[in-house]
Amino acid sequence: MSSDWSANKLLKYFYPIFFFIPMNLFIMSAGIGYGIQWIFFRYQATSLGDSVMPLGRGLFYVLSGVMSGKSIFSEILPLVSALVFFAAFLFVLANRTRLSGLLTIASGMISLASSFNQYGITLHGGMGACIPVGSVILLIFGICLFLSKPEPDAENLLVKYDYLILLLGAFLVFSNWATPFFPNDTIGTQLLPYSILENHTFYLDNYPDYTNDILYGFRFYNVGNGHYVSFFPIVTPVLITPLYAIPYLLDIPFTSLTQLVLTHISAALISALAAMFVYLDCCYFSNRKIALLSAFIFAFATDTWALSSQTLYAHGTSELLLAVMIFLVLRNEKQPSNGNIIFLGLCSGLFLFNRPSDSLLILPFLAFVLWYHREKIEYYILSGVISGLPFLGYNLMFFHTIFGGYSMSASRLALDGTTFFNYLGLLIAPNKGLFIFSPVLIVSIFGFWITRKKNTPACRFLQGSVIAMALTVLVYATFDDWSGGNPYGPRYLTCLLPFLVVGMCIFFVHISKIPCNTLITAAIAILIVISVFVQFIGVFYYPQHFVPEQNWYNQWTADNPWDASDSVIIDSLFHKTDIPVLRNDNGTWLKEGSKEQCLTPEIIQLFQNDPDRYEQLCGMKYTPL
Repeated sequence: MSSDWSANKLLKYFYPIFFFIPMNLFIMSAGIGYGIQWIFFRYQATSLGDSVMPLGRGLFYVLSGVMSGKSIFSEILPLVSALVFFAAFLFVLANRTRLSGLLTIASGMISLASSFNQYGITLHGGMGACIPVGSVILLIFGICLFLSKPEPDAENLLVKYDYLILLLGAFLVFSNWATPFFPNDTIGTQLLPYSILENHTFYLDNYPDYTNDILYGFRFYNVGNGHYVSFFPIVTPVLITPLYAIPYLLDIPFTSLTQLVLTHISAALISALAAMFVYLDCCYFSNRKIALLSAFIFAFATDTWALSSQTLYAHGTSELLLAVMIFLVLRNEKQPSNGNIIFLGLCSGLFLFNRPSDSLLILPFLAFVLWYHREKIEYYILSGVISGLPFLGYNLMFFHTIFGGYSMSASRLALDGTTFFNYLGLLIAPNKGLFIFSPVLIVSIFGFWITRKKNTPACRFLQGSVIAMALTVLVYATFDDWSGGNPYGPRYLTCLLPFLVVGMCIFFVHISKIPCNTLITAAIAILIVISVFVQFIGVFYYPQHFVPEQNWYNQWTADNPWDASDSVIIDSLFHKTDIPVLRNDNGTWLKEGSKEQCLTPEIIQLFQNDPDRYEQLCGMKYTPL
């Protein structure tokens, strides 16, 4: 009994250690390099440089045709092994010891098979050599799991901590990126945590490779005396600074590799946390299964996967903050407290300064407090002021405006004859529409329609969110670059996703309570599959355009959102072109001698305000045609 008890305690509380045990140590042939393979990623140092390779990168190599022959198995088998391992981990938490043991054995055998495929039966051959230490340990531990007996009265940790398991699973998927990239409007966000930790300043002067680069330099603002700051809000980089503190305290040098890894881990963690809170939001309206399905759709059937989790756009933080605020409102319905209102205010202040263009989404929260908890309005406002005041001070100090660099783009917003078509484009344009890239979200409309019959505070709150979302879409429809540039899908509307998924969850609950036509169920299932597949294409097939090897003017070309005959989704899947549906429709051409650049209106406005900056970056004077 004692041995069984000890084994099961080890299963539940020490099994996660296998996330950190190396599966194998390997040396490449001809002394090219060496590395370590963990269960979910590998690190290798070669003559070409150091790299971190998540398993998703190997899948990308296979899908894109870079890998062929038996090398395909060397990339796919570790991924299969990791999936089986994670399933074994879940069954351990559920106290299913024997099944977990079998899966652990299978994971170890698959990992060994990958090593044999790559290095031969002797683990030494033309490709190099490896020592599969972790794979052998998995086999031995799996046998121990199978032979041990589960505790009959043990608590099911998988159920108890389901939200944390969802967080972990989503993070592992998100962090296995396929085509890592540096969009120029995220460079400041990536650099600022380093500057805060190393230089104790918000200035980015110590990174001239970026501030003076022709690709990225226009994203930095000269505040005088040679000091540069990012044009973009600093809420996201400030919030992720504690994560960057880990390598800083470990004295890991700041290189392009650490920047890439930390950037993606931060984005993946933010999106995974958002998925967890969306799940908790949906649990208020539904049972665990429907809430889990809704969270799955949020995580993998929307741009949360293809965009927010892949790089450090502020949209991911908007999703997270909005999901947390919805959670606080719903929690306050069950357990009213001053703490809920205070935290709601704190998140509202951060949300306002994270992306000011999303700020109208705060309105339903403000209305909720005013209508149902007016006596606590001072808590909400004061806490919002506390969290927002430092960022307001930053904006006033460096930009002399309330919303910082965003205020400089205010002239690009205009209500004109194109606004209506822009509004429709944000929703249904073939290459940018929200309901094109995530068609399953269409059912959220019916979910919000259902709430009109209910007068509970939560439902009235959601009814108010419909107005806020409609106004937010209108704001983006007034942008001269309403399509959001090159990133895959409707980048600007990712902020709406937590609200939309909650509405979708309500619809799922409604149809689960009535005799449902098989055709309706099948239609919803098809919409989910299509949505996930579209996002899968965005992660593994869509070529990223922000790479130094390209001519710099290619960075500012944009796709035609309305051209259904040249679909970015289909072109990406079949690799019709190296850079699908890229055109110069939205740019203005400038020429001087043999040089020409295609500039977006945003860059044009910057250079008109600061022509010396244009000359500094481009090496020639700003001369519009």
